[in-house]
Amino acid sequence: MELELSWNLIDEVRKNDLRGLHSLEKLSLRGNHISSIDALSFRDLSSLKTLNLMGNKLEEWSSNITHAFRSSLEVLNLSDNLITQVTGTMFDRAMPRLRDLLLDVNAMNRIDDDAFASLQNLRVLSLNRNLLKSFSSSTFSGLHRLEELYLDFNFFSDFPELPSFASVQNSLRLLSFAGNQRLKSLPLLDFPNLESFNISFCNLDLIANFTFSGTPLLRVIDMSHNFIRFMASGSLNGLRHIQHLDLSWNAFVLVPYAAMSPISETLEELILDHNALHRISSSRFDNDGLLSHLKFLSLRGTLLSAIDSDSFFRNLRSLKSLKLSSSQLNAVPGDAITNLIELEDFDFSENFISK
Repeated sequence: MELELSWNLIDEVRKNDLRGLHSLEKLSLRGNHISSIDALSFRDLSSLKTLNLMGNKLEEWSSNITHAFRSSLEVLNLSDNLITQVTGTMFDRAMPRLRDLLLDVNAMNRIDDDAFASLQNLRVLSLNRNLLKSFSSSTFSGLHRLEELYLDFNFFSDFPELPSFASVQNSLRLLSFAGNQRLKSLPLLDFPNLESFNISFCNLDLIANFTFSGTPLLRVIDMSHNFIRFMASGSLNGLRHIQHLDLSWNAFVLVPYAAMSPISETLEELILDHNALHRISSSRFDNDGLLSHLKFLSLRGTLLSAIDSDSFFRNLRSLKSLKLSSSQLNAVPGDAITNLIELEDFDFSENFISK
């Protein structure tokens, strides 16, 4: 049973408003004006699995509200409210089935130590678009099964120290830290089971040696929309399973050949759109099969005017899609693409090709 009450003019949830709804499994009150909820208003909702209170005017949340459905609730969405901090009493009662907790777009600037410690089966925690600047070593304590952590568009000037992630270090599969525009550098990351990492829309200008050596299972990295101009030759060392790398909208003048060399055996998708690349030239890594397993390569919106026939393009025998639109080419680089025997999709639109 579901009850949809979104986008109305409800400003409070009173004691008897939801009386008798024992079979209700999904309740949405999204987009109202709710600023208060009586502690007994949900007392009959013993089967509730999903509660959506996104887009209201709640300034606080109490674990007393969840008493009736503490054993059944799987998804709780409190995004886009007016919650300024996660206190130790908000989630101090165990909710053994709670899987997703969404706290995006609040005015949150503080999380008490051990605030989530009772949510030991939580899989997804989203804290995007708040005012967070730091964590303590106890912020995520108890979340030993957390798989996805979203921290996009906050106010971190430094990547949180690894002790802050101690409880979730081995369980995280996805970590998103995009949009922290004060962040200028990354430490040596140590998340042994991480598969996806998003650090786009920050202020990074270089990637140091061994940055990803502690993340051997990473498959997807998004570093787009930064100011990266240099990647050390060992910056991607240790990435044994990487398949997708997005470096678009950065400040590269040259393709970071040396950094790419260690991941050539697994990388399938490379995006270098909107960099200051002028030419794809040969390098000392080309003879080692540089990027020989690529299936998708995008170089859109660059300053590219030439591709040397003896560049890494001669290795791209597995490439299926090539994007070179909105660049500075005045002719189709026929010699460079001769070896692209698997190519199915290529885009040279919006260049200066006359013949």
